[in-house]
Amino acid sequence: MKIISPSRVNKGFGVAALTLFNFLFIISTPLAHADFDSAMALYEAKDFTSAMTEFKRLSSLGHKHSQMNLGVMYFRGEGIDKNPIEAYAWTALAASDGDANKAHVRDLINKRLTPDEKSQALARATELLAQMSDQALQEKLTPVMLSDMECQFQLAPLKMPAPLYPNELINQNKGGSVDVEYTIDKLGFARDYSIIVATDKGFEKAVLTALKKWQYQPVLVDGKATEVAVTQLRAKFSIAGSTLNKDAVKKYIDELRGKAESGKVVDMYSFAYIANLLPELQVQKQESNSWYFKAAQAGLPHAQYEIGKALMRGEGCKTDQTKGVYWLTLAAKSNNPNAQYFLGVSLLNSNKFAQNKQQAIEWLNHAVAGGHEKAAMRLAWILATDTNDSVRDPKRAMELVTNIYEKYPDQLRANENLAAAQAANGIFDEAIKTQKTAINLAKKIDYPLTELEARLVAYQQHQAWRE
Repeated sequence: MKIISPSRVNKGFGVAALTLFNFLFIISTPLAHADFDSAMALYEAKDFTSAMTEFKRLSSLGHKHSQMNLGVMYFRGEGIDKNPIEAYAWTALAASDGDANKAHVRDLINKRLTPDEKSQALARATELLAQMSDQALQEKLTPVMLSDMECQFQLAPLKMPAPLYPNELINQNKGGSVDVEYTIDKLGFARDYSIIVATDKGFEKAVLTALKKWQYQPVLVDGKATEVAVTQLRAKFSIAGSTLNKDAVKKYIDELRGKAESGKVVDMYSFAYIANLLPELQVQKQESNSWYFKAAQAGLPHAQYEIGKALMRGEGCKTDQTKGVYWLTLAAKSNNPNAQYFLGVSLLNSNKFAQNKQQAIEWLNHAVAGGHEKAAMRLAWILATDTNDSVRDPKRAMELVTNIYEKYPDQLRANENLAAAQAANGIFDEAIKTQKTAINLAKKIDYPLTELEARLVAYQQHQAWRE
């Protein structure tokens, strides 16, 4: 981390910065660059106006380095007219974390102020502290961290058949892993599953086959069954007789944690993400959340999405939907399709935000534009089945489903949605055939048929499904 040295003050202030990095990570989709490191890149390219805009945004999230940089830029007049009063106020806010280097810069600026400016600067600093002190942001943004045992959100598996080890990979003595994402529906079944990353196509196929039969105890919120969107899990394949090297695991997690502590935003995120996927690392979710939160404050949309998701559910922290929606919205506005999808689904599912259906649809639309297939399926269902005439759009529902029907891993969902879209468009003979296909798929995985058969009856009576 670059720190402003006192020797530079007489010549003008530099900008405190984290070292820029090249991003490499196991997720195939790149992280969006709307974070502190991107703001630093703008500054170093002398695009001071854009850099200041980003530093202001990150400063409002409590990011101390951005607050310091903002003060330095006010002092130097970079991207804005020189303003020593604002310079002092922002560096004083940054130094409220007790860091000696930040306090040194604040004091150097203070020495350059006139008596009248000192009075104004102190008043402005007091105002900023009231708005963005750690205590103020604690109430507005910060999760209340809880141990895993304290969290109310717990998933209780009922039926989780293990993926079958592919024979050809056994013969090759080959191990590997698959990171998978899925929704747990209101009945407790794994739905809308997708592969994040897999070491081999054979493992990927085995996991998707097993997922179709996974079932959990339905998750209740206020006594009502609700779906759990975006559940992630790593399935590991290893040859019999292989043992876990605990020393190697400890060394690995210590190295990851050390990188996170070095201050690089992406390393904070990487440690938290990997720790959550690997339970053998024995990292509590409250620790991974603390790193997600730091990276979120630094403006990383993926981290904002993760901490927002944790807050909505109460994973490793106290449930707080208001804070969760805040962080999800920040990530969604940075064009993170996962956040847009999760925010849309959360707004639809939550009684607290039930009045925001149109806003939910807008976020799903944004996610669809970003290529998010689960968002396309969810939006298609709404456009085909909603009871509100102004919401339904049967033609677009059909387009959304047919565009991804063949490649959608959850073929039960694909056929349910296609049948609903066909019925909404008045194509009832096709809707009946498609719904029968959905029922046959459901029977193979012991999925409850009551609602599926009720829809079939509606289509046979030439009635579109509404809910």
